[in-house]
Amino acid sequence: MMTNEEALKKLISAKKRAAKTKQEIEQLTTFLLKNGVDLDGSRAREKRNQKMYRQRLKGMTFTEIAKTVNLRPQTVRVICERITFRLNRKKKIAAGGLK
Repeated sequence: MMTNEEALKKLISAKKRAAKTKQEIEQLTTFLLKNGVDLDGSRAREKRNQKMYRQRLKGMTFTEIAKTVNLRPQTVRVICERITFRLNRKKKIAAGGLK
């Protein structure tokens, strides 16, 4: 059986290791981001979404697009609507209509 003192020493040691690990994670993350590594897949997702939007502009249906990216047509529709909304908002801002 462990004493309270032993448990406290182990806890302090574990916290020190955790702090070192956290620092190492932050350093590695910073390094990778500076070197253009897409850690969470957001760049790949954005590229896929832009491709779907271009396909939609070319006249493809949501169902047709969904089959090419293995998503549900409803998901493709929502993504395309969000892109349209963002683009329209940027146009309004550029024209001085929104602040």
